[in-house]
Amino acid sequence: MDPQFVLKTFCLDEKHYIDSTSNCYLIYVAQGNMVAHIGNNLRRLPEGFLMALPVESKVTLQSLSAETEIVSICFDEIPKTIDIDDSIVSAVEDKQQHPHYRNVINSPDLIKSFFQHTANLLRKGINSSEIRLMRMKELFFLLRKTLSVEEFSRFLKPLASIRGNFKARVLRVVDNTMSVNQLAAAVGMTRSNFLLVFKAEFNETPSSWLLRRRCNDIVSYFHTHDVPLKVAYQDLRFSTISNLAAFCKRYIGKTPREIRQEREQSSL
Repeated sequence: MDPQFVLKTFCLDEKHYIDSTSNCYLIYVAQGNMVAHIGNNLRRLPEGFLMALPVESKVTLQSLSAETEIVSICFDEIPKTIDIDDSIVSAVEDKQQHPHYRNVINSPDLIKSFFQHTANLLRKGINSSEIRLMRMKELFFLLRKTLSVEEFSRFLKPLASIRGNFKARVLRVVDNTMSVNQLAAAVGMTRSNFLLVFKAEFNETPSSWLLRRRCNDIVSYFHTHDVPLKVAYQDLRFSTISNLAAFCKRYIGKTPREIRQEREQSSL
């Protein structure tokens, strides 16, 4: 998905909820003050503060001012050109020198100017896909240039973990009858981003991975079920018996009957 930019205003004690299972968020306080309820933890966020929320975040934002205005950015992954220095993050964590909430920063002046300009664009309804992509790249470039290497790595580390969570997300939603497009949508990513991340994480294309899983499902089914093909093709979600037989012959190299015979021979 393209990054989504939203301008949200809420009054004193009003709450705004974020419950994301597949996307990251950046939350900037453009005006006022608020508190973020993250599980049992609280973090006060005054004007000019920026918070990074990784995948599977559940956060309640509550206004502490008569009027609080935030700019939120929802996206499925950080740009590929952004490098997180894990060695710096690990060294800091080992020494326990990092703040408890490393995903919150008091924004440098350039970042504050960026978000004020972004808020003005949103007020005017200027929010096209091209502009969102351009602004997203610009934001990460500014973060890289205005923060120290340590600050930059600490701040973005929770967002980079989306890549570490990718396999778990795929395995949680996959149905072996899915197409690549359906799986990418279920994970919450554009097809192009999904293909790139999948190849890097699984070391194979999603189409070959899905095909292999589909074949394994069929072999396992015929090794454990002794039912007529008129039942099997429906259980395996094929449209006809002929389609099931053709699939088995093409991708497994055997007919359903021959796959069953393997089970019988192995039990002798």
